[in-house]
Amino acid sequence: MFGRNMDECVTLKILNPISTSREKLNAQVIGHSDPGATLRMKAPILIGTMVQVRFPDRIALGEVRGCNPSGGEFVIEVDFQDVLNMGDTA
Repeated sequence: MFGRNMDECVTLKILNPISTSREKLNAQVIGHSDPGATLRMKAPILIGTMVQVRFPDRIALGEVRGCNPSGGEFVIEVDFQDVLNMGDTA
């Protein structure tokens, strides 16, 4: 599905638990899987949290499946349920 650039910078927004915060968290893609991605970020996210990940050319909705500390940061594993390519017209 992805096969995209490693080290791609993305923004992440927490959708669930219900959040009224419009804060977007910065993350870096360190790996791709089918159907998701592995991200490195400064803050932990609870497993099971629904998130929106905004890539430069697409937006993905997914669920956090893993969160592990790594050198003062956190490695977040996200499985995507839906991906919208920004170039899609349909």
